[in-house]
Amino acid sequence: RELIKYINKIKHEIREHSEKWNDFVLLADSSTKREITETNESLYERIASLENIKELTPRNFCYDTYELPYTSILTYKGLESKHVILVVNGRKEIDAYELYIGMTRAIMDIQILILQ
Repeated sequence: RELIKYINKIKHEIREHSEKWNDFVLLADSSTKREITETNESLYERIASLENIKELTPRNFCYDTYELPYTSILTYKGLESKHVILVVNGRKEIDAYELYIGMTRAIMDIQILILQ
C-alpha cells in the first residue's frame, strides 16, 4: 500500500515539473511477479494496473508516452533511461546480477524502493 502511494507521488512530481515521461522508467525485480497482494494478483500486475503506468512490451518500447513506463528489470536489460525507479522486494532474496542490471540502466539518477 505504501509503495502504491509512493509511485503515485513520483508520477505527480513528474507531471508537476513538466518532465518528459520517456526520461523515466519504473523497473521491478522478478520476485514481484510471484508476490501476491491482498487483491489476489501479483504485485507486478497491481503496479501495472495503476493509472498513468504503461507496461512496456516489445511492441511499444520505442513509442513516446504520456504515462510512466514500467517493466521488469531483466526485460529492460540493454536499455537505459535518464531516471530509473527500481522496485525491489525486500521480503525475498534478490539476485545480485538482476540488481546490477537494474542499477546500471540509469544515466542520471536512480531511486530504489525496497518493499518490506
